Amino acid sequence: MKSDAPDNRNLLRKYGLVLVGWSTLVAVSLAWNLHHEGRNTLNSASAAARASVNKDIIFRKWVASHGGVYVAPSERTPPNPYLNVPDRDVVTSTGKPLTLMNPAYALREMQSNFSDEYGIQSHITSLKPFNPKNAADAWEAGALTRFERGSKEFLEVQQIDGQPYMRLMQPLVVESDCLKCHAQQGYKLGDIRGGISTSVPLKTYLAHERERGIELALSHGAIWLIGLAGLGFSYRRERRMDIESEKLANALHESESRFRTIADVAPIMIWMSDTGKRCNFFNKGWLQFTGRSMEQEVGARWLESVHPDDRKSCINAHADAFDARREFHTEYRLRRYDGEYRWLADHGVPRFDGAGAFLGYIGNCVDITDSKQMESDLRLSEARYKRITEGLTDYQYTVQIENGRAVQTTQSSDCVTVTGYTAEEFAANPYLWIQMVVPEDRERIREHVRQVLMGKDVPPIEHHIIRKDGKIRWVSDTIILFKDASGKLLSYDGVIKDITERKKTEELIRNMAFYDSLTQLPNRRMLNDRLGQAMAASKRSGLYGALMFLDLDNFKPLNDTYGHDIGDLLLIEVARRLTGCVREMDTVARFGGDEFVVMFSELDADKTESIAQASIVAEKIRATLAEPYLLARKQEGQAEITIEHHCTSSIGVVLFIDHEASPGDIIKWADMAMYQAKDGGRNRYHFYE
Repeated sequence: MKSDAPDNRNLLRKYGLVLVGWSTLVAVSLAWNLHHEGRNTLNSASAAARASVNKDIIFRKWVASHGGVYVAPSERTPPNPYLNVPDRDVVTSTGKPLTLMNPAYALREMQSNFSDEYGIQSHITSLKPFNPKNAADAWEAGALTRFERGSKEFLEVQQIDGQPYMRLMQPLVVESDCLKCHAQQGYKLGDIRGGISTSVPLKTYLAHERERGIELALSHGAIWLIGLAGLGFSYRRERRMDIESEKLANALHESESRFRTIADVAPIMIWMSDTGKRCNFFNKGWLQFTGRSMEQEVGARWLESVHPDDRKSCINAHADAFDARREFHTEYRLRRYDGEYRWLADHGVPRFDGAGAFLGYIGNCVDITDSKQMESDLRLSEARYKRITEGLTDYQYTVQIENGRAVQTTQSSDCVTVTGYTAEEFAANPYLWIQMVVPEDRERIREHVRQVLMGKDVPPIEHHIIRKDGKIRWVSDTIILFKDASGKLLSYDGVIKDITERKKTEELIRNMAFYDSLTQLPNRRMLNDRLGQAMAASKRSGLYGALMFLDLDNFKPLNDTYGHDIGDLLLIEVARRLTGCVREMDTVARFGGDEFVVMFSELDADKTESIAQASIVAEKIRATLAEPYLLARKQEGQAEITIEHHCTSSIGVVLFIDHEASPGDIIKWADMAMYQAKDGGRNRYHFYE
């Protein structure tokens, strides 16, 4: 009973670690799900906030599209004292007075009178309000300042009166309808006039999140308890098995003693090894085969009789199986008592005691020399037949080998289909096989043949040949080796297949992956690759590079008026003009839609000079793209129509050198500069700062 105690402690330690791992897994899962619920809460509140702002913007645009709306003045809706426009106050033909509500006034009244019905508060505001009620609070003022610096949205969780709110604000951009009231403030089209903010109470969302948290905690607790019960059941079962194993240990020892006696009278060769990979027993059949004593074979000395060419693979087969504790089969040549090497099939299996402890290996060997020779002859026959039947539409040849040299080569009659040369022409010129290979591939083919003559299995090789008619074709050459029972190379067969069409298809697929199908310019994938290379080269050379992001200013009206076919013609012409404006080493890529990217490197080590060089190219591109476009369209059954279209471009430029940023950051900065060019009036370029 004392011998059971250590094993029981090990078992308890094992299951203790499993319990810790299981508890950790459940805890991590619970933490991840709670984190996910928190993100869902914020996402739901953000969506509600955006919906509220979008509703206010749509309502304001509706009022603006009607030039404002007239309502009956009241104490709740008095005439707007800040609205100085003609006909602000009118009287109907029936004598009813009306006052004009401009978009901001109408939206403010809707926000102040009806927002509390759904718990969501919204507010139209500005840094320069007409109406003091529209003045921005501190948070809104901060958001408006961000908008003037280029931000498109500001979202944040804030405490209002001690309660959490999701606050969202989006900018109001000056449009033509806005200038009716706000031109006197100095605003221009495209300026940030103000914004609309909304505040969504998070109380309900957080309550739902807490409910889900309780549900998750309960479900994970139940799962943990189920796992705990399973571990308890498994522990009891494994403990019972350990006790049974102990009972079998003594029986195994007695069985091994009987085995050694039986093995000595068995008609096959049997060996045994210990846990250290050392052979400690060979039966009488083994010793009679080798003519050696037990002392000469034990340990690793038995390997002295293994054929030198097979010794390494034999050792590896045994060692790999020992390390993995798995059954193995291997074949090798072993020297018999008369000096002849015979092929043996060796089958080894691991041995374990009743408790599952590894004891070593036991194996048996059978002489398979005769069957090995029959197998070789059959494989040679089957391989030749298979190559004949599979290669009927290709070009097959056979090379006979003596003493490691090719002594005879025969070609199938199909060689004329692939090469244009007949079998007779190959026979008349023993070097024709290498002469028809294109010069740049010949050394590679010679090395391939040298490997074959050394008896090495080689993969199929692909290369170019020059046919008799002068055409260059792609071919693949697949070689099968034929060896005798000792591994000596006797001959090899080759099948040459014309793969020109496959290569063309592969090239087409490559172009589809890296080039835009309409303009044939590099696409985003290739642009990112080349930009990464250019950034690395710039870092090494110390010379600036530049990237330009272009957007066509007047492309959509052409598409809407004449259709996408004419739009495609314009994009193709833009691609042609861009390519003509840059060096061959530079990259022009289509980024998508009517957006293009031009990248050039190796400008100058001086930033000022690099800016000057980039400005010259940018101006050249701007002027070239601004020239009129003559687009010819011809529909079936109709005369050709030429459409003249004027289209300018907005260009964002960014320089890069020794940047730690990613290619994506460089493109984003150029895109931001392009939008600044658009805001500046279009048909111009702007450098990112």
